[in-house]
Amino acid sequence: MLGIVEEFQGLYGPVQVTERFLQILWKRQAFHGDRFTCSDGRSFRTIHPGQWNKLEGPDFRDAVLEVDGVTVTGDVEIHFYSKDWNAHGHQVDPNYNGVMLHVVLFDGPELPVPALTESGRELPGWAMLPHLIQDLESLAEEEAMREGEAHAFLEEWQSFHDLAFDAQRRCLEDNAKQRWHQKVCRARYLIEELGWEEALHLQTLEVLGYARNRSQMTTLGKGIPFRQLKEGGFDGNQLFDYQRGLWQLSGIRPANHPRTRLQQYSKLVQYHPDWPRDTETWIRSWLNILKDWKIQRVTTSQLRSRFQFKPQLLLLQNEVLGGLMGGNRIHNWVADALLPLGAAHLQIDLWMLWFNWYSGDTPREALQIETAFRSQGDGTLVRCNGWIQGILSYLIRIRSGWVQLDFNALPENWGQGGGGQLGKPGRVV
Repeated sequence: MLGIVEEFQGLYGPVQVTERFLQILWKRQAFHGDRFTCSDGRSFRTIHPGQWNKLEGPDFRDAVLEVDGVTVTGDVEIHFYSKDWNAHGHQVDPNYNGVMLHVVLFDGPELPVPALTESGRELPGWAMLPHLIQDLESLAEEEAMREGEAHAFLEEWQSFHDLAFDAQRRCLEDNAKQRWHQKVCRARYLIEELGWEEALHLQTLEVLGYARNRSQMTTLGKGIPFRQLKEGGFDGNQLFDYQRGLWQLSGIRPANHPRTRLQQYSKLVQYHPDWPRDTETWIRSWLNILKDWKIQRVTTSQLRSRFQFKPQLLLLQNEVLGGLMGGNRIHNWVADALLPLGAAHLQIDLWMLWFNWYSGDTPREALQIETAFRSQGDGTLVRCNGWIQGILSYLIRIRSGWVQLDFNALPENWGQGGGGQLGKPGRVV
């Protein structure tokens, strides 16, 4: 059943996913490691995930697993919870007698419900959530944007473009605010779990992975923590070999090749091992600036000029990072890693800095929408991270199944003070 939607409280806030998305995770085998233990105590590894069945019957046909050293072939069914097996009537449907593994996202606090086939056989179960290569939120966001590469986005945005300009602006500001809060929540979790240095190390590697190799870089960052990297003297080739065979290399420009990026990062750690401390100092330098900022009523361009964004950027890029990142990539790092982590670590409000920062690498469709949005203004709006983040948040919500609202019907103060939600998710079959 591809159309079922559930909302969960994720690590960093509510996250909504579909059963189709869970099936994609199984198809991609987006899990740490390659050998797991199912509910009956037997170990298994996936040789082939099977043929994705988008019609009636089990989700994957003819999967090949190695179970306790024995190769077996059969079907795989995927649900949110173990109880969904009975809820969907599979226990009385002979089409599911060939299932050999019942995969669920998680079972929650309740006891797992045994999955029995129509023939009376009890199936082993396995929960994927503890084994995901990234948090569920990040994987869902990646998939939403990946689907959007071939999506007829102009159709889904037509209603947005028909709105009055002020309603569009409130919509994007509110979406950006929600996206900022989610990023800070995620950063807070990482800081509490790993500390400042390790969290910054992990997030920096993730950004260096670009879209295709984020999960591989995340696995690398968890497998070789910053402390070990400083003490062990790993070079870029050794770091690359840690994920050998797993990198997505087709069509990548030489400058963005993960081996190249890892060589640059290893040199940064080797010659400037205290770069996380200096990064924290750079963030602290904004504290006095931000105090003055709160009383200003000026445009993004005026803010950037008055508070010397460009000199601050050059200091960060050259003195702190040693030229590791430039161009748009450093802006992605500032927006996706540095500022959310800094806000969580130092417990300071960096929202306005984050919103008015420069935009980084952005999907073409989001740039088109942002350009069309600004063209309706009075000419004082410039491209910034906040508008782009608001657009990305809106796209992700639409593609994840959130219901669109009629923004023309929203009150004038909608989007101020963190209010507003882009729709109520529901369980729809």
